[in-house]
Order: sequence, then C-alpha cells, then structure tokens
Amino acid sequence: MTSDAATQRLFVYGTLMMPAVLQAVSGVSFALRPATLAGYARYQLRARVYPAIVPAEDATTDGLLCEGIDGPLWQRLDRWESTLYTRHTVTVRDETGALLSAQTYVLALAHYHLLSSEPWSALEFERLHLESYLARWSSSRP
Repeated sequence: MTSDAATQRLFVYGTLMMPAVLQAVSGVSFALRPATLAGYARYQLRARVYPAIVPAEDATTDGLLCEGIDGPLWQRLDRWESTLYTRHTVTVRDETGALLSAQTYVLALAHYHLLSSEPWSALEFERLHLESYLARWSSSRP
C-alpha cells in the first residue's frame, strides 16, 4: 500500500462502528468521526446480524471514519471481512463538509442473494446483539 491518505482511511457503516468491535478486530482504539457515503445503501443481510452496502444511485449511508490504517491492519481487516465483501475506494463527506477518499467494504456481487430489503439499525444491533457478537469474536479470532 502507498502512504496515500485514502489508503489510511476506513469508512465503517456496520458493526465496526461499535468501538468495542473495532478494537476487538483491529487491536487498536481509534478516534472515530461522523461521515456519509453517497451512492450506497445499507441493508441487513439475511440470517445475519450485520449489514452490507451496495451501490444505489440516490442513497446515502451514514457511518464513521477512522484514520491511520496501515498495511498489516488492512490485511487483518480483509481477513475479518472475508470474501463476503470487497474493499473499494470511495469518497465520503466528513462532519466539516470536506470530501475525502477512504476505503470501505462493499458486498461482493457473488453474495447479493444475501441482501434483504430491510434497513440495518446500529441501535438495534447494539441493544440485541453486541454482547453475543463480541463473545463470538473473542472466541474465534483470526
């Protein structure tokens, strides 16, 4: 990876928005800041507690931006996201209105059959699933 700023920024929109999940996956505590991603919609995946984003012309997805991702951490995140997702370079708008390049994980085309039409709720995930999700993660780290 180059030292280009886009390769050091990660836009998160699902379970990684939860600081405890991001820290469990990355081993790092990041300062997160609000950002939005235009042109993508977030949906619940069938029979899963986490979401995916897919291109959608008129959609906007709220999420968080973290910075300082290096090569080894990208490898760890790629393993975590698995072949279910592919990493894309996108343009996000931060809380100041600035447009920034970042990386994010988009549902791989081969897995579109897993999409539901239901929106994903971070609050619902946190309330109903976060504790068990973290427990599963801690028992099966890559």
